[in-house]
Amino acid sequence: MQISAIIFLSLPAKTYYYRLMRRNLWNTILLLAMPFFCQQAMAQGLPETAVLADENDEMAVYLNTDRKGNDAEFELPQVSVWVVDKSSKRSRRLFQCNPNAKYDITQTRRIKGGEIPYIDFVKIWPLAETKKIVVVGTLPDYHNVSTSIVDVATGRATMLACNDGFVGFDPEDGNLLVASYAYYWDDEGGRYAVIYAYDEEGKLINSMPLKRR
Repeated sequence: MQISAIIFLSLPAKTYYYRLMRRNLWNTILLLAMPFFCQQAMAQGLPETAVLADENDEMAVYLNTDRKGNDAEFELPQVSVWVVDKSSKRSRRLFQCNPNAKYDITQTRRIKGGEIPYIDFVKIWPLAETKKIVVVGTLPDYHNVSTSIVDVATGRATMLACNDGFVGFDPEDGNLLVASYAYYWDDEGGRYAVIYAYDEEGKLINSMPLKRR
C-alpha cells in the first residue's frame, strides 16, 4: 500500500520533469540552429555549393563552381560570381566566367564579366562608395594571371594590363595594386616584378619596377 502510494505520487513529478527536460531540449536545439537558419536566410537563392569569397557591411560575394575542370586536359572550371545585398537579402548571379574566352593582358580593355576566363578569388573594393569588385584568375596558359575590375551593378569589367595578379589596396588612397613580371634584357637574363597602381575606373596611376640590378 505504501509502495503504491509512492509510485502514484511520483507519476506527476516524473511527467513534470519530463516535460521540463523536453522543453529545455527544444530550446537548446533552437539556439544552436538559429545561426544556421539566419545564414540560410541571408544566402537564399544561392546555389548550395556557393562559397563566401568576401563581404562588407552592404554586400557579400560568393563563388560557385558550375562545372568542374579537367587538369589532365588543361581545362579550367567554370565559376560564377553571386552577389547578396544584405539590406534586401536578395541574391543574383553577376556573371559566369568563360574558360574559352579570348583575352589580352598586354593592354587594359573594357570587357563583359562573362569574358573573364577564370576566377581564383574576389575582393570587394574597400571604399564604401565604390560598388566594384576585383576578380583575379589563372589564365588558360596556366602561367599568367588576369586581374579585372567589375562593376557590381552592371557586370561590366575592365581587364587590366598586368600578368602576375593581385597585391592589395593602397591604404593611403585606396588604389588597387597589382603585379606584373618583366625580363632583364642583359647577358644574365632573369626577370623582375613591376607594381602598378590603378584607380576604380581602371586608369593607371603609377608604376614601380622592382629591379635588383
